[in-house]
Amino acid sequence: MDRATLLQQLREAISSKDADIDLAETALLLSALDDPSVDLVPYRQHLDLLASDIGATTRHGSGLIECIDALRAVVYTTHGYSGDRRSYDDIQNANLIRVIDRRCGIPVSLGIICIHAWRVQGWVADGIQSPAHFLIQVSTTGELAILDPFHHARQLDERNLHQRFTEADEESTDNAMKDVVPVSNCEILLRLQNNIRIRARQSGDTALALRTTESMLVLAKDAPVFRLEIAALKAKAGELKAALSDIESLLDSHGAEELHEQAELLQATLKGRLN
Repeated sequence: MDRATLLQQLREAISSKDADIDLAETALLLSALDDPSVDLVPYRQHLDLLASDIGATTRHGSGLIECIDALRAVVYTTHGYSGDRRSYDDIQNANLIRVIDRRCGIPVSLGIICIHAWRVQGWVADGIQSPAHFLIQVSTTGELAILDPFHHARQLDERNLHQRFTEADEESTDNAMKDVVPVSNCEILLRLQNNIRIRARQSGDTALALRTTESMLVLAKDAPVFRLEIAALKAKAGELKAALSDIESLLDSHGAEELHEQAELLQATLKGRLN
């Protein structure tokens, strides 16, 4: 399968309502964009196995704590997942295929695995806005819990949450649960890709930064800020004509007026380099 086909599959995967997006499947598509020849079937089967193992260790009407214990036992004990403390910034930690291969990752990639395994049971799980690393909120029969996927799905109590939120915002309320705001599936996927994008730029890997930003453009429904960044990355890679074409298209479009000054500066620079 080629990259163009995978990008089209990505567009189709996020074309439905956000709540209907298959989070783990879409994360696999994002991972495959770096290696279109990879066979995704074994990875889908592994994700199915995680979910079925949890289903086999719980029963209808299981309480929240029992379900959390099953999640921990299956994902972290039986299948050996853990947070990568030694090489946290390794780009592989944000690639779901490599996370499954290596059984380690960062909070958002491990969170996607936990959310997937939880949702397959018919239970509710979401990522949440967190001032520190990515957390998930899970529930079964109306009970709620906040889990830290990087630390073996450790449950955070009111005190833990309050400390996290007040460290980031002194105006945070005394009731930390009121500060918990679920994020959309697309926001989770954007956060996953942003980890790769940032590290690629830091390491000077322009090609990877460009590929990743192109996937983020799809996830963000062609947001102008990513169109501008793609043009800048193409220019950095020496694709001057393609970059100029992207800039001119951006300047002609509606909804990007706040970026016009930056776009015009890049346009002038590119024209100067082409003359």
